[in-house]
Amino acid sequence: GCATVFKKYDGGIGSMLEISRMVAIAEENTRNNGTKFNYAHNLFSEEVPAGGVPATQADMFFAQLNQSKWTYDPAYQGWLRYVDNTSEQTEFHVDVDRLNGRQISFENLIVLFVEHELIAPLIIDMHMEPGEEEKGLAFRDGQMYEIKWSTRAGNYERTTGLRRPIAFLDKDGNPFPLRPG
Repeated sequence: GCATVFKKYDGGIGSMLEISRMVAIAEENTRNNGTKFNYAHNLFSEEVPAGGVPATQADMFFAQLNQSKWTYDPAYQGWLRYVDNTSEQTEFHVDVDRLNGRQISFENLIVLFVEHELIAPLIIDMHMEPGEEEKGLAFRDGQMYEIKWSTRAGNYERTTGLRRPIAFLDKDGNPFPLRPG
């Protein structure tokens, strides 16, 4: 199941689904546990891939009042998220998980280059339909890698008729190894 989130406030921290609504969706989805959806699609490896470029920070600028940055922390072996304060003078602060109060961090940070179509103010369609393949960037272990993302059908999709999540590929079209986490 999916849900639409409408922006309620001005500012760059984004809109979030209410936790009670997330719980209701999760409970509804558990009723559909008989599906044969296979999430095992991407490659995961502790080994740091060759060909990366050192990177310790990734800045995400969507609009003046919607900015974030990620910094690599070797102690976490992951990327820590910061968001702007939504004022004229950009000031970043720690972005925390509303459920546990801890700073948001991930082992992998993926940036996808996706064609966008403005449907209406604050409604943007991102073209990630089946059969697409475009460029992206993967950040892991303090390194940045040029990758591709793909929604193209592989052998699994063709033989089962079921879809799997987006695939992350290296420049030669092989699965890109994400850091486990």
